[in-house]
Amino acid sequence: MFHRTAIRLIRTWAFVVLLVTGVAWSRPLAAQVQLPAKPANERRNDQPTDNDAKDNDAKSKAKFIAALDDIEAQIVEQERYGEYGTAELKQYVQELEREYFANQDALERLDESETAGGNRRRKDLTARRQHLALLLWQLKRTGSQIGQPGFDSRKLTTQTHKLLGEHRSVMRDANLMKRFQAITRRLSLLSRQRITNSQLHYNFYFVHPSRPASDRNAPPIPAPAAGDGRFPNGPIQTLREPVSNLIGLRWRDGRLNWDETHWEIPFAGFDLETVQRQIHSELKKRGVEVPEEDRIVAQRNRRLFDTPRAILLFQDLQHIAANGKPPSRSYSTSGTSARSRFTVGDIEASIDISPQKREFTLREDSGPSRTLLIRSENDQRLRVSLIGEHILLLDQYADGSVRWVSIGDEVISEKASSLAKLYADHPDRVESELFARLRHCGVQTPLQRFDRPLVSRLLDQIKGVDRPTQQRFDQLVTQIDSGNFSDRQKAYRELSDNVETYSTLLLGTSDEDGRSAEATARLAELRKQSGERFLELDRLIESTGWLNDPRYLIELGGRVRGDRSGLIGQRLELITGQSFGKDWQQWQRWFAGRR
Repeated sequence: MFHRTAIRLIRTWAFVVLLVTGVAWSRPLAAQVQLPAKPANERRNDQPTDNDAKDNDAKSKAKFIAALDDIEAQIVEQERYGEYGTAELKQYVQELEREYFANQDALERLDESETAGGNRRRKDLTARRQHLALLLWQLKRTGSQIGQPGFDSRKLTTQTHKLLGEHRSVMRDANLMKRFQAITRRLSLLSRQRITNSQLHYNFYFVHPSRPASDRNAPPIPAPAAGDGRFPNGPIQTLREPVSNLIGLRWRDGRLNWDETHWEIPFAGFDLETVQRQIHSELKKRGVEVPEEDRIVAQRNRRLFDTPRAILLFQDLQHIAANGKPPSRSYSTSGTSARSRFTVGDIEASIDISPQKREFTLREDSGPSRTLLIRSENDQRLRVSLIGEHILLLDQYADGSVRWVSIGDEVISEKASSLAKLYADHPDRVESELFARLRHCGVQTPLQRFDRPLVSRLLDQIKGVDRPTQQRFDQLVTQIDSGNFSDRQKAYRELSDNVETYSTLLLGTSDEDGRSAEATARLAELRKQSGERFLELDRLIESTGWLNDPRYLIELGGRVRGDRSGLIGQRLELITGQSFGKDWQQWQRWFAGRR
């Protein structure tokens, strides 16, 4: 009984304890703990006000503007020197550009003088122009190496975007956002410029500067040489200059030859390694230290310096075709062979060179959609084709014979024992169709019948060697074998300066004439100079028979003036027995009556 009563009391007590505890925990903490009330003014200071937000935005904006000012100052400093990196390089570049423009003005002022002095002046100015283009290219490469060492456009771009993330409130300011976007665009341009300049370790192109628009004293800039208006224009016409550097067709023994020595002309006698030494030497004189090349840069330079001339000229073509766009390209070498190709926009081009074969292809995928092909095998077989709406095909075989096909508004199909013979038989057609279409695409065609060097040489042959010239030549040949060095030097210089006058007589000398070793060597050098300038002209005149061709001489007589015209009249009288003097209309009527 007592036990049951105790259990009942314990249960009742436990229930009461649980009830009290549950009630206590169900009350809010604030009701359990009474904190002292805050004063009314303290409660207001804890709440952010509109003035506080404005102050924070103003401080954030000020920090953002200060950071942008610092970034823009770095950009301006880099843009100030352009692609060349430092003030010293930029000053040197400006000096070279001023000389380039003065050189260009001098070339434009030269008249079409036929004097030897005028021709030498034009040749010297052109060579210097090309040398300046090489020096400016090397300065871009050097500028990419020394540049602004603390400037990193990619790092600044990241910093600029991070800055915007840290100060998002400025996004509400339209003017600030415009400035931010302009700065990011300028950084992007500097990044691309840096990438482009770094690629100069792999790629070559001539740097021909553009005259500043502010130069009011400069003569009007001539328009680019236009093609033949009879033929359609397309992307190929924008590449005429680099194509003309690559493809030079020349006469050789009455045949057409893709002349690889033509590749040396645009480099004006300089190689890229020499140009680099010239730039580094000049910069050292100006107090600019060029950093030592690391192993990777040295390897890249050596690879570029060893690149064949034809491939360098092809890279120049690629640079102009790309016009700032990244091309798809490839390049490979194997021993003495090299191959390169690129595709960009509407242009696809390739070149393949080896001792046995040279091949160049240029294709446009818009406009007239033409494909130009030049292929030479062992300097014997040659194919020239231009395929589009009009088809042009010239094949020259190993024996020198040729087949020419032209299919357009009219069809031409001709064969001959040599191109010189084909040209002599159909001069107007060859010039107006074959040569003109190739020149329209930039190909340098061989000398034509009325070009100045050929006409001058033919007139020299008509005139022959007069007695005073023969006597002076004999004196100089004797003097070049004199016992006095000064006399020998004077004789050599006079002969060298007048190779054109004495060329026929020089070619008649021999190593077996019994002169001293020095005199024999000097005359051999003069014969070489004469041969390089005139031997192929003499062979072409002989192959075509122009010296005895009344049709050619009558047409030539109507083109020249003065004593030259009289010489041709005398030649015609000698070979025809007719005597019309310089009455070229009468000569033409006589020739028309013969046919």
